[in-house]
Amino acid sequence: MAIEGTELLTNHMGYKMKKVFVVLLLLLSSQLFAQEKSFQVGIGLNQSWLIYDLTAINDFKPDFRPKLNLFLNYNVAKFGNFKTSAGIRYFNLGRAITLDYGNSRITAKIDHHLISVPIQLKYGLDFINTNLIINAEPSYILRSTSISPSIYDDGLMTERTTTDEMQRLQFSVGLGAEYIFSINNETFSFKTIYNYGLTKIPKEERFRLSDGTVFFYTPYKATELNVSLSYYF
Repeated sequence: MAIEGTELLTNHMGYKMKKVFVVLLLLLSSQLFAQEKSFQVGIGLNQSWLIYDLTAINDFKPDFRPKLNLFLNYNVAKFGNFKTSAGIRYFNLGRAITLDYGNSRITAKIDHHLISVPIQLKYGLDFINTNLIINAEPSYILRSTSISPSIYDDGLMTERTTTDEMQRLQFSVGLGAEYIFSINNETFSFKTIYNYGLTKIPKEERFRLSDGTVFFYTPYKATELNVSLSYYF
């Protein structure tokens, strides 16, 4: 009887210890999850290309002209090695071409300033501290401008605000990668994403101003490569 009582006591203590171990494990897991940094702020540069329906325009080599790229992301959820995030980004899409025009050398420019909501699915390759990224990004054109040769005066450049002539709602998809590293217990990352625009930017091929002036557009979409340094907090 004494032996049986001892075995029962031992089994009971073992059961209690298992319960304590499970509770401690759950508490530790919740603490680790709570300590994971949810926000990411970043700054970088992007280079964009306008892809025209008319091949002859694409044959002109554009200037290399990186522009400022700013973003703030929030990690929404995590499932195993997968993470989802959403945020807000400011960036530029455009094109500049320097060429000889008449007796002058000119630089024609198109600029679109946008704000967007990047929605990202990340898959973590933990053994190399890298996330693979699928990016879906609706965006809104805040302002568009152009600088082009005047059709009335050789060598004179005309600068216009063209915002109302553009499809202000844009959408792009992209692929990228992010390398994560730590310095003094602070988390940083290098991130690069290539985005392909699915939406044509000009509203119409022909646009008439209130004064009767007519401008013609060759339809185009945009692609971009952006590179950034970010901080998790």
